[in-house]
Amino acid sequence: MDKNQEKIIKQLKNLAIKNKASYVSLIKVKDVKFSKEFRNICETKVCGAYGTNWMCPPYIGDIHKLIKEAKSFEDGLVIQTITQLEDSFDIEKMLNAGKFINNLARKLKKSHNIKKLGKTLILGSGACGYCEKCSVIKNAPCPFPNMAISSIEAYGIDALSLAKAGSLNYINGQNTVTYYSFILFNQIK
Repeated sequence: MDKNQEKIIKQLKNLAIKNKASYVSLIKVKDVKFSKEFRNICETKVCGAYGTNWMCPPYIGDIHKLIKEAKSFEDGLVIQTITQLEDSFDIEKMLNAGKFINNLARKLKKSHNIKKLGKTLILGSGACGYCEKCSVIKNAPCPFPNMAISSIEAYGIDALSLAKAGSLNYINGQNTVTYYSFILFNQIK
């Protein structure tokens, strides 16, 4: 990685930490586990977003193409947030923490430093959530494509492997919820 790109990465890490990321780690994409099984979880409709969001399955696209796209990148920044909950049933804080990590990913996506990295892929956790109700429900195009983000799960990425690749704890204590964002990029040659 050249010195200029190292500087950009450092600035992005600092911006993430300044905006309350718990940890940020630079990793190699080859160290991440990909599997269509993680995407299959989306199809069980556990989070309720399947078929109701442009950035979620099935609308986001074929899992094999998405995995291939993600694997076309060499490096990535894993951004982790850890949120303390009142108890393990604190659904409101869990949902807010999910919104927080995706909004943090958007801040990084809008950063002038991101453009200096060249082509990037920026992923969050769970459904996009930028709009209160996704326009897919009305069969209308996304009104904010520059703000829309897909999830690591939709791309078949194992969050545990992201944590391991970044030397981060996957489990962060009782009554916590941990979320990830992932910025994929290539080294400037």
